Amino acid sequence: VWGAVNLAQDVTITSRMFFGANDTGADGMAFAFQNVGPTAVGGGAVGFGVNLAGAFGISFDTFFNNHNNEINSDFSQFFRQGATANQGTSFDTANAHDNIEDGLWRDVVIVWNASTRTLSYSLDGVAIDSKTYDVVATDWGGNSNGWFGFGAGTGGSTNQQQVEIISVQTGGVTSVAENATPGTVVGLAAAIDPDRTGTVTYSLTDNAGARFAINGTTGQIAVANGAVLDAEVNSSHRIVVQSTD
Repeated sequence: VWGAVNLAQDVTITSRMFFGANDTGADGMAFAFQNVGPTAVGGGAVGFGVNLAGAFGISFDTFFNNHNNEINSDFSQFFRQGATANQGTSFDTANAHDNIEDGLWRDVVIVWNASTRTLSYSLDGVAIDSKTYDVVATDWGGNSNGWFGFGAGTGGSTNQQQVEIISVQTGGVTSVAENATPGTVVGLAAAIDPDRTGTVTYSLTDNAGARFAINGTTGQIAVANGAVLDAEVNSSHRIVVQSTD
């Protein structure tokens, strides 16, 4: 499950995750930001489908594989550069959890702070951890456009693992120069089709007096008429994006 994201903006993803009901069903689930592509698929088992080059995120490991001093407990842990397993504590210390493969849906909220380059998350309303890491500069070559999503793996075992994306909020204030050239990109809208059966298209229900336009396919928001961007007349503008499937 991948959706477009721009890490130059704050992002809040509210979700529910179901880690399974089989305590020996292996291996777990993960959330990731990646810049490989919207159809990219990583390896199975402890790759959780998201162990892609440049991927930065959170693994929720529910099976003891005894990899590189792995703790013998369900745990969550930040990872970078696709190293969802076998990283030990070189990048992050594991956060132990009670059994989360207990047949219950868990509330998981994931927050990216663009100004501090910090990823944080909560589980069932409890703040678990945060990690500051400039993935855009370090692994993405300075391009902040990528994708966010979830994956899972069971290796040779079986389990039912599910995720429900309740909402994706992006935003904050984006600056653009007066008289900017038409086509100057100022943002990227992101939406998920919950049933994954349709194609999401984008439109602006408020384009700030025709100052901005949106690509209906990619969600990229750009300047439409820079001649009417005048800070002395209006120092800020508001647009409203509508997504349809």
